Amino acid sequence: MNLLLSWERQGYFARTGTRRLWTEFEVPITGSKGNLQLQVGLECRIKAVYVNGVLIGQNLPYVRHTKRDTLHRFELPVSLLRAGKNRLSVVADNFAYTGGKSNNRCLLLPAVSNTQESVTFGFDNADRLYLKNAPVIKLTCRTEAMGKADVYVVNDFHDTLYQKTFSLKKGQQELSIDLRHSITHPGFYECIVVQKGRGYKGDVKWFAKQPENITGTTQTPDGFAEFWQESLQELNSIPPGFTIIKSDSLSRGNRDAFIISYQSAGNITIRGYYFVPRTSGKHVAVLHLPGYGYGYRNLEKFINSRENVAELALCVRGHGISADVFHPGFGVPGIWGYQLCNQQTIAYRSIYLDCARAIQFLCSRPEIDSTRLGVMGASQGGGLALATAGLMPDHVKALAYFDPFPCDVRDLIQTRKLCVEELESYRHYYNDACSFEQVLAVQDFIDAKNFAPLIKAKTFYATGLLDDDCPPRVGFAAYNEIRGEKRFVINADDSHVGESDPYTAMFLFLKGALE
Repeated sequence: MNLLLSWERQGYFARTGTRRLWTEFEVPITGSKGNLQLQVGLECRIKAVYVNGVLIGQNLPYVRHTKRDTLHRFELPVSLLRAGKNRLSVVADNFAYTGGKSNNRCLLLPAVSNTQESVTFGFDNADRLYLKNAPVIKLTCRTEAMGKADVYVVNDFHDTLYQKTFSLKKGQQELSIDLRHSITHPGFYECIVVQKGRGYKGDVKWFAKQPENITGTTQTPDGFAEFWQESLQELNSIPPGFTIIKSDSLSRGNRDAFIISYQSAGNITIRGYYFVPRTSGKHVAVLHLPGYGYGYRNLEKFINSRENVAELALCVRGHGISADVFHPGFGVPGIWGYQLCNQQTIAYRSIYLDCARAIQFLCSRPEIDSTRLGVMGASQGGGLALATAGLMPDHVKALAYFDPFPCDVRDLIQTRKLCVEELESYRHYYNDACSFEQVLAVQDFIDAKNFAPLIKAKTFYATGLLDDDCPPRVGFAAYNEIRGEKRFVINADDSHVGESDPYTAMFLFLKGALE
């Protein structure tokens, strides 16, 4: 276990159960000259902490989701320590969702310490995007004793492509790591350094090499076009029954708000929150599509917006105010796993049709300029946005998405290993009604990547290099299939949480593209 990396990157998540995490540390043979202090802050519930088999703490509450700097401190007396190797063990469960960015900390220091040791990677590109050769990285180390630095470079398929140990002198020094001959293929690369001086320090950074040359593994299956043509015909055979009811409680400032509803696949009622500027004339409209399990519980950004743009925040089936009939939840089988052996009844077939009907709703409205429609979403919402733009290419004029799901699933299961465990749990839920390969064959029909060649809209893609939930590789696999006008931005230190607020950038892109 490397605490520099996210739980998910190493195969741990909320359903993992209880695990014992351990490491060894060394005390000089001459023995410790004083007590040590152990500082622990992990994104999980800590059930017990042991040093050399002795319990030193237990039942530590997890509060780091609200207080990232919280550390539990333990004094380790000299009598507890051994000359030479010692073992620290942590029994933990409820591994928290990280989105790809680790905020775990475990420090072992002299009880009285003012250590100034540090180690950092330096890149010459702020976004760490390299369109030709891999970079020469600068490594800046500061140690208070002679030591070493172990450097690894790993691709997004978890293969170690570079590994070297550097000897360190006391003080500060800079080292150059030339990756131009070790890293030759398009992709995303994780650089890890562990410095061992008086204590342990580390750093993790990602960089991208020629992402526009990435080709995904998922391929469009035979019968894909016919399958979706028939699905749209089925949708069009169902009277939409569009309804719109004003919500006085949500109508404030510059906008009127409405709850809209319509009938979609299976004659299920789908609902959404619709916000319309009070200005006259026909408006640009943006369709917002939800992330996995998100039902737009917080509507303040829509209510308080001063943008002269109509916005529809759609709750697809199973989400928010559209979860009254279809509600498989978000555990097992959840939305992704629902009927995963059958391409006709798998949830995303109907969910994509919910989105297509939302475009039809906007086109039906007299206050909307149906020639200026945009769609946006992140995570699952990004996958829905790609599918919607592909299913309704003559209506969707602008598209913005952030790290989409489900997208290039055949590569996703190689980069995010947890996905194999998730899909297998869904398959077992249905008593292994199909093989794993058959599961993937069904996924091909709802894979957002396979809608990308159909898209005509102007497109903006935002990604975070630390995202290991929906890694940038799979988003680029779709992006590179889009043939029209497009651009992307890489936020080098963002996880799946989107710390740089890509959503504002996405909306501004749509607004500009639709003017």
